[in-house]
Amino acid sequence: MYREIDPVAADKIVNDTYVDDNLSGAETIERAKEVSVNMEIIAAKGGFKYKETIMSGDICESSEPRKVLGLGWDPAEDTIFVGTHVNVSAKKKGIKELPDIEIEELVEKFPAQLTRRMIWRVIMGQYDILGLISVFTIKLKLVMKRITEEAGGKLVWDEAVSEDLRGEFLEILEDLLELKKLRFPRSVVPKLYDAEVKPSLLVLSDGSQKAYCALVYVRFKLLNGDFQCRLVAGKTRVAPTKKISVPRMELMGAVTAVRLAQTVLAGL
Repeated sequence: MYREIDPVAADKIVNDTYVDDNLSGAETIERAKEVSVNMEIIAAKGGFKYKETIMSGDICESSEPRKVLGLGWDPAEDTIFVGTHVNVSAKKKGIKELPDIEIEELVEKFPAQLTRRMIWRVIMGQYDILGLISVFTIKLKLVMKRITEEAGGKLVWDEAVSEDLRGEFLEILEDLLELKKLRFPRSVVPKLYDAEVKPSLLVLSDGSQKAYCALVYVRFKLLNGDFQCRLVAGKTRVAPTKKISVPRMELMGAVTAVRLAQTVLAGL
Protein backbone atom coordinates (compact mmCIF):
# COMPACT_ATOMS: atom_id res chain seq x y z
CA MET A 1 0.00 0.00 0.00
CA TYR A 2 1.04 3.60 -0.77
CA ARG A 3 4.02 2.48 -2.81
CA GLU A 4 3.43 5.49 -5.03
CA ILE A 5 4.79 7.72 -2.22
CA ASP A 6 8.12 5.88 -2.09
CA PRO A 7 8.45 2.20 -3.16
CA VAL A 8 11.71 1.80 -1.24
CA ALA A 9 10.16 3.12 1.98
CA ALA A 10 7.16 0.80 1.51
CA ASP A 11 9.47 -2.20 1.08
CA LYS A 12 11.48 -1.28 4.17
CA ILE A 13 8.34 -1.12 6.31
CA VAL A 14 7.46 -4.66 5.20
CA ASN A 15 10.91 -6.28 5.13
CA ASP A 16 13.01 -4.40 7.72
CA THR A 17 10.58 -4.41 10.64
CA TYR A 18 10.94 -6.73 13.62
CA VAL A 19 7.93 -6.49 15.97
CA ASP A 20 7.79 -2.70 16.56
CA ASP A 21 11.38 -1.82 15.61
CA ASN A 22 12.55 -0.96 12.13
CA LEU A 23 16.23 -1.40 11.34
CA SER A 24 17.17 -0.15 7.93
CA GLY A 25 19.53 2.09 6.01
CA ALA A 26 20.58 3.69 2.75
CA GLU A 27 23.72 4.48 0.78
CA THR A 28 23.86 8.10 2.01
CA ILE A 29 22.62 9.94 5.10
CA GLU A 30 20.53 12.24 2.88
CA ARG A 31 18.71 9.30 1.29
CA ALA A 32 18.28 7.68 4.69
CA LYS A 33 16.55 10.82 6.01
CA GLU A 34 14.34 10.98 2.92
CA VAL A 35 13.29 7.34 3.26
CA SER A 36 12.67 7.82 7.00
CA VAL A 37 10.34 10.75 6.35
CA ASN A 38 8.45 8.80 3.68
CA MET A 39 8.12 5.79 6.02
CA GLU A 40 6.51 8.07 8.60
CA ILE A 41 4.15 9.48 5.96
CA ILE A 42 3.09 5.97 4.89
CA ALA A 43 2.68 4.78 8.50
CA ALA A 44 0.53 7.84 9.26
CA LYS A 45 -1.89 6.75 6.52
CA GLY A 46 -2.82 3.84 8.78
CA GLY A 47 -2.90 5.91 11.96
CA PHE A 48 0.56 4.81 13.14
CA LYS A 49 3.38 7.01 14.36
CA TYR A 50 7.03 6.13 14.95
CA LYS A 51 8.35 7.11 18.39
CA GLU A 52 11.73 8.36 17.22
CA THR A 53 14.34 7.84 14.54
CA ILE A 54 18.00 7.39 15.45
CA MET A 55 20.67 7.37 12.76
CA SER A 56 24.35 6.51 12.73
CA GLY A 57 26.31 9.51 13.98
CA ASP A 58 23.54 10.81 16.23
CA ILE A 59 24.62 11.82 19.73
CA CYS A 60 21.89 10.72 22.13
CA GLU A 61 21.07 12.64 25.30
CA SER A 62 20.77 9.47 27.35
CA SER A 63 24.02 8.01 28.70
CA GLU A 64 22.53 4.52 28.47
CA PRO A 65 23.51 2.57 25.33
CA ARG A 66 20.79 1.80 22.84
CA LYS A 67 19.54 -1.77 22.44
CA VAL A 68 19.09 -3.20 18.95
CA LEU A 69 17.70 -6.75 18.84
CA GLY A 70 19.53 -7.63 22.03
CA LEU A 71 22.83 -5.99 21.08
CA GLY A 72 24.16 -2.71 22.43
CA TRP A 73 24.57 0.10 19.90
CA ASP A 74 26.49 3.35 20.22
CA PRO A 75 25.02 5.61 17.51
CA ALA A 76 27.70 8.30 17.89
CA GLU A 77 30.56 5.87 17.19
CA ASP A 78 28.31 3.57 15.10
CA THR A 79 29.60 0.48 16.90
CA ILE A 80 27.81 -2.52 18.36
CA PHE A 81 28.73 -4.66 21.35
CA VAL A 82 27.48 -7.71 23.19
CA GLY A 83 26.09 -6.98 26.63
CA THR A 84 27.62 -9.37 29.18
CA HIS A 85 25.92 -10.12 32.50
CA VAL A 86 26.65 -12.26 35.56
CA ASN A 87 23.60 -13.00 37.67
CA VAL A 88 23.10 -16.29 39.53
CA SER A 89 19.73 -15.38 41.08
CA ALA A 90 16.37 -16.78 40.01
CA LYS A 91 13.69 -14.87 38.09
CA LYS A 92 10.37 -13.87 39.60
CA LYS A 93 7.73 -12.59 37.17
CA GLY A 94 10.43 -12.23 34.53
CA ILE A 95 12.73 -10.09 36.71
CA LYS A 96 15.92 -11.21 38.44
CA GLU A 97 15.61 -11.27 42.23
CA LEU A 98 19.10 -9.79 42.73
CA PRO A 99 21.08 -7.22 40.70
CA ASP A 100 23.89 -8.25 38.36
CA ILE A 101 27.29 -8.89 39.89
CA GLU A 102 29.70 -6.26 38.61
CA ILE A 103 32.63 -7.83 36.76
CA GLU A 104 35.08 -5.81 38.86
CA GLU A 105 33.59 -7.36 42.04
CA LEU A 106 33.27 -10.88 40.68
CA VAL A 107 35.83 -12.54 42.98
CA GLU A 108 34.44 -10.95 46.16
CA LYS A 109 30.71 -11.38 45.47
CA PHE A 110 30.64 -14.70 43.63
CA PRO A 111 28.82 -17.42 45.66
CA ALA A 112 31.10 -19.74 47.63
CA GLN A 113 28.77 -22.67 46.89
CA LEU A 114 28.14 -22.74 43.14
CA THR A 115 25.39 -25.03 41.86
CA ARG A 116 24.74 -26.33 38.37
CA ARG A 117 21.59 -24.23 38.21
CA MET A 118 23.56 -21.05 38.93
CA ILE A 119 26.07 -21.87 36.19
CA TRP A 120 23.22 -22.52 33.76
CA ARG A 121 21.63 -19.13 34.60
CA VAL A 122 24.89 -17.30 33.87
CA ILE A 123 25.45 -19.17 30.61
CA MET A 124 21.91 -18.56 29.36
CA GLY A 125 22.22 -14.88 30.35
CA GLN A 126 24.78 -14.23 27.60
CA TYR A 127 22.97 -13.18 24.41
CA ASP A 128 25.15 -13.11 21.32
CA ILE A 129 22.81 -13.33 18.34
CA LEU A 130 25.56 -12.88 15.71
CA GLY A 131 28.20 -15.03 17.38
CA LEU A 132 30.61 -12.09 17.64
CA ILE A 133 32.04 -13.36 20.94
CA SER A 134 31.66 -17.06 20.14
CA VAL A 135 35.33 -17.57 21.02
CA PHE A 136 34.24 -16.81 24.60
CA THR A 137 30.80 -18.42 24.72
CA ILE A 138 32.18 -21.78 23.54
CA LYS A 139 34.15 -21.93 26.81
CA LEU A 140 30.89 -21.61 28.75
CA LYS A 141 29.30 -24.36 26.67
CA LEU A 142 32.26 -26.64 27.38
CA VAL A 143 31.83 -26.04 31.11
CA MET A 144 28.18 -27.09 30.85
CA LYS A 145 29.17 -30.23 28.95
CA ARG A 146 31.75 -31.08 31.59
CA ILE A 147 29.11 -30.73 34.32
CA THR A 148 26.85 -33.15 32.44
CA GLU A 149 29.66 -35.66 32.00
CA GLU A 150 30.67 -35.47 35.66
CA ALA A 151 27.07 -36.10 36.71
CA GLY A 152 26.85 -39.12 34.40
CA GLY A 153 23.92 -37.56 32.57
CA LYS A 154 21.85 -37.31 35.78
CA LEU A 155 21.85 -33.66 36.75
CA VAL A 156 20.99 -32.64 40.29
CA TRP A 157 20.59 -28.96 39.56
CA ASP A 158 20.92 -27.59 43.09
CA GLU A 159 23.96 -29.66 44.03
CA ALA A 160 27.23 -27.76 44.43
CA VAL A 161 29.92 -28.35 41.80
CA SER A 162 33.51 -29.19 42.67
CA GLU A 163 35.89 -26.46 43.79
CA ASP A 164 38.04 -27.07 40.69
CA LEU A 165 35.08 -26.49 38.39
CA ARG A 166 34.04 -23.39 40.33
CA GLY A 167 37.57 -21.96 39.95
CA GLU A 168 37.63 -22.76 36.24
CA PHE A 169 34.21 -21.14 35.71
CA LEU A 170 35.22 -18.02 37.66
CA GLU A 171 38.41 -17.74 35.62
CA ILE A 172 36.39 -17.82 32.38
CA LEU A 173 34.00 -15.16 33.69
CA GLU A 174 36.89 -12.82 34.45
CA ASP A 175 37.34 -12.52 30.66
CA LEU A 176 34.05 -10.60 30.67
CA LEU A 177 35.94 -7.55 31.94
CA GLU A 178 37.79 -7.39 28.62
CA LEU A 179 34.70 -8.30 26.58
CA LYS A 180 32.87 -5.27 28.00
CA LYS A 181 35.40 -3.07 26.17
CA LEU A 182 35.06 -4.92 22.87
CA ARG A 183 33.36 -2.96 20.07
CA PHE A 184 32.54 -3.99 16.51
CA PRO A 185 31.80 -1.64 13.60
CA ARG A 186 28.06 -1.74 12.96
CA SER A 187 28.58 -1.47 9.21
CA VAL A 188 30.40 -4.30 7.46
CA VAL A 189 31.26 -1.83 4.68
CA PRO A 190 34.44 0.15 5.52
CA LYS A 191 34.97 3.77 4.57
CA LEU A 192 36.99 4.57 1.43
CA TYR A 193 36.35 1.16 -0.15
CA ASP A 194 36.74 0.58 -3.88
CA ALA A 195 33.17 0.42 -5.17
CA GLU A 196 34.33 -1.03 -8.50
CA VAL A 197 35.69 -4.20 -6.88
CA LYS A 198 33.15 -6.72 -5.65
CA PRO A 199 33.72 -7.75 -1.99
CA SER A 200 34.55 -11.34 -1.10
CA LEU A 201 32.87 -13.53 1.48
CA LEU A 202 35.44 -15.51 3.48
CA VAL A 203 34.02 -18.54 5.28
CA LEU A 204 36.26 -20.45 7.68
CA SER A 205 35.57 -23.58 9.70
CA ASP A 206 37.47 -25.95 11.97
CA GLY A 207 36.92 -28.86 14.30
CA SER A 208 38.66 -30.51 17.24
CA GLN A 209 37.87 -33.20 19.77
CA LYS A 210 36.13 -30.62 21.97
CA ALA A 211 34.16 -28.43 19.55
CA TYR A 212 33.71 -27.16 16.00
CA CYS A 213 33.06 -23.71 14.61
CA ALA A 214 32.42 -21.55 11.56
CA LEU A 215 33.16 -17.86 10.99
CA VAL A 216 32.10 -15.54 8.17
CA TYR A 217 34.05 -12.44 7.19
CA VAL A 218 33.54 -9.99 4.34
CA ARG A 219 36.64 -8.56 2.64
CA PHE A 220 36.68 -5.21 0.85
CA LYS A 221 39.38 -3.66 -1.27
CA LEU A 222 40.18 -0.08 -0.25
CA LEU A 223 40.96 2.82 -2.56
CA ASN A 224 44.63 2.78 -1.48
CA GLY A 225 44.99 -0.84 -2.59
CA ASP A 226 44.82 -2.41 0.87
CA PHE A 227 42.17 -4.86 2.02
CA GLN A 228 39.98 -4.81 5.09
CA CYS A 229 38.04 -7.70 6.65
CA ARG A 230 34.99 -7.42 8.90
CA LEU A 231 33.52 -10.21 11.02
CA VAL A 232 29.89 -10.80 10.08
CA ALA A 233 28.82 -13.84 12.10
CA GLY A 234 30.08 -16.90 13.94
CA LYS A 235 28.70 -20.22 15.13
CA THR A 236 30.13 -22.72 17.62
CA ARG A 237 29.02 -26.15 18.78
CA VAL A 238 30.45 -28.49 21.40
CA ALA A 239 31.29 -32.07 20.44
CA PRO A 240 28.63 -34.71 21.15
CA THR A 241 28.99 -36.82 24.28
CA LYS A 242 29.73 -39.82 22.07
CA LYS A 243 33.35 -39.62 20.96
CA ILE A 244 33.78 -38.57 17.31
CA SER A 245 36.98 -38.45 15.26
CA VAL A 246 38.60 -35.11 14.47
CA PRO A 247 38.08 -35.47 10.67
CA ARG A 248 34.35 -35.98 11.27
CA MET A 249 34.26 -32.95 13.57
CA GLU A 250 35.95 -30.92 10.84
CA LEU A 251 33.27 -32.07 8.40
CA MET A 252 30.56 -30.99 10.86
CA GLY A 253 32.29 -27.61 11.02
CA ALA A 254 32.25 -27.45 7.21
CA VAL A 255 28.51 -28.20 7.12
CA THR A 256 27.92 -25.44 9.70
CA ALA A 257 30.02 -23.07 7.57
CA VAL A 258 27.93 -23.77 4.45
CA ARG A 259 24.67 -23.20 6.31
CA LEU A 260 25.95 -20.03 7.97
CA ALA A 261 27.21 -18.71 4.62
CA GLN A 262 23.77 -19.28 3.06
CA THR A 263 22.12 -17.38 5.92
CA VAL A 264 24.57 -14.49 5.62
CA LEU A 265 24.19 -14.31 1.83
CA ALA A 266 20.42 -14.17 2.17
CA GLY A 267 20.75 -11.41 4.77
CA LEU A 268 23.16 -9.37 2.69
